Amino acid sequence: MRCLRALSIFWVGQLLWIIQRPRVYQVFVQAIWLFACFTIRNNAYYYPLVAIVAFLLSKQPLKWKLAGIIMPFLLIIPFDHPYEERSV
Repeated sequence: MRCLRALSIFWVGQLLWIIQRPRVYQVFVQAIWLFACFTIRNNAYYYPLVAIVAFLLSKQPLKWKLAGIIMPFLLIIPFDHPYEERSV
């Protein structure tokens, strides 16, 4: 649980940097940290919504905003596969 808190705090810090001083590498770092939060604990479902708001508030070009919004979903969707058959 402490690890998730540490990842979450770091992730929020990254979002603040994305809003204040956006850089291209932050798009990738944010997606990787968001994926790490999901792999540690599978209850970070609202995190992408917060990230979308941060990218919309940032002053990055539109293509990097869209990449920052879409990339976390590309990493999370394969991780969270609800249609997989599970053996009982």
